[in-house]
Amino acid sequence: MTDPQNVLITDQQWYIDGVAAGKPQWYGPYYYPDDIYTSGKETDPVVWMSAFTPLTLKNGTISGLCSGDYILSHINGFLRALELSPNSRIYIIETETSYMVSSSDKQDKVFNISSDGQQFGRYKFSQSSIPAVRYMASQIESSYGTNVTSLPNTLQYSIGQSSYIIKSTTYRDEFNLRWTIMIVMSVDDYMGPVIQFRNIVLIINAVVIVLSIIVGLLISVSITRPLTKLGEEMESLRNIGERSASVEIVAPKKQTFVEKLRQASLFYEVSILQKHFRKMSNAVHGFIKYVPAEVVSNFINMPLSEQARLFRPGVSNRHIAILFTDIEGFTCKSRLHTLIF
Repeated sequence: MTDPQNVLITDQQWYIDGVAAGKPQWYGPYYYPDDIYTSGKETDPVVWMSAFTPLTLKNGTISGLCSGDYILSHINGFLRALELSPNSRIYIIETETSYMVSSSDKQDKVFNISSDGQQFGRYKFSQSSIPAVRYMASQIESSYGTNVTSLPNTLQYSIGQSSYIIKSTTYRDEFNLRWTIMIVMSVDDYMGPVIQFRNIVLIINAVVIVLSIIVGLLISVSITRPLTKLGEEMESLRNIGERSASVEIVAPKKQTFVEKLRQASLFYEVSILQKHFRKMSNAVHGFIKYVPAEVVSNFINMPLSEQARLFRPGVSNRHIAILFTDIEGFTCKSRLHTLIF
């Protein structure tokens, strides 16, 4: 048997190893410099693996090998087609050696091929091109060694302010292939929307609190201002005897839209109380035109019981004195002068 280059297949190393194994087995990975596999816009070197099983005669003699080849680069294309978060990656590594088989990140080198294509090597998981992955893989190797058979299914690492979770599962087939699938998940990618939503909620809560404080202040001012003004007017009315008797009665102003809106609010009762008190105040001021202010002030400051006694309905007999006076010659003198207003 010969290959296309007229080289005996029986002289190939994979054939020799397969016959020596005497059982189904995987061989590789191995590399042919002239093969190129294109996946999308990337051009990856073609790395192969072969699965073979011996063909045995009835007498137990191995007459040959039945093999099937598989392009490992196809796995890269498949992994890169998966939709992952920006900082999450998937790796396939050999369980017993931690050599990388495939990676979902096109920037992460899996195979070490010389510039002339004649030398072929492989990178371990701890030799990843991604700094965060390289750090976590080094921690795994220092804790569990290069054989990750005993690796827990879930690991968590923190690098600076970033957190990662590594989920691993081991695959083994009848050809003694043992691969471990490592899924490196960035917690920040998954928790980012949650954290963003939390920040939005905090901002909304802060805005609501500030608005509540402002509304509370406005409400308190709208309550205390008319009450304070009412108290000032009551104090002014109580001290009316200390002021001049000629007090101007203030006519009510035309209400603006804001004032009408305020009257329609929850504090309409306060404005009504203030309005009626202003009417009473104007009435007292008008009463002062006919009665001395001192008398009105004494009456206002008089206890309620005394007011009730003085203004009790009914008739009572009192001794009073009436003085009638006149100015001599006032009528004649007033006719001789012109009054100037």
